[in-house]
Amino acid sequence: MSANGRGENAHPRWPGIDIAGSLVLPVPRDAFPDVIAPVMAHGLELLPKPEFHLTLLNRRLAARAQRTPAPGGHAIDHLRVAFDALDWRWRATGERWLLRERRDGRVRHSVIALVTLPALDAFRSRAAEVLGIEVAPAPAHVTLYTAGAPRGIGIDSHAAFARLQLAPIALQPRAPA
Repeated sequence: MSANGRGENAHPRWPGIDIAGSLVLPVPRDAFPDVIAPVMAHGLELLPKPEFHLTLLNRRLAARAQRTPAPGGHAIDHLRVAFDALDWRWRATGERWLLRERRDGRVRHSVIALVTLPALDAFRSRAAEVLGIEVAPAPAHVTLYTAGAPRGIGIDSHAAFARLQLAPIALQPRAPA
């Protein structure tokens, strides 16, 4: 992968389920070289995420894939085959959005960068087939900054994205204290 919002590795290694239970494609920090310090947006101080990734399946779907039987093993085994067959190159669109979510009495914010990643829809479609459930298409994105939720805000569909949008954003570095 290279700097400036591009993933050039068409066939990365299967990432497996991460420590939080999601299936994510790691994104190197240098893919977004401008994300180095806290920023201010809409009166909020947003902190850079310590790691970047593209979420392929959230915790709920990844757990279901691990426990759902499928011919020759479990659904997760079929998803690994699908992953290996797809082209995972991506490119940032240049669009960044400030998101807001109220959950469990707390307000959380994230700034995401939208990316083009055609493999994501194909992968989620295959997940729907092997799991036998609806898996909605979701916007491909990388969470860059957060406030109130260090991991970010889950976006599992385009409808969720529309509901969480606060504003398109151009970020300014935080002024020194």
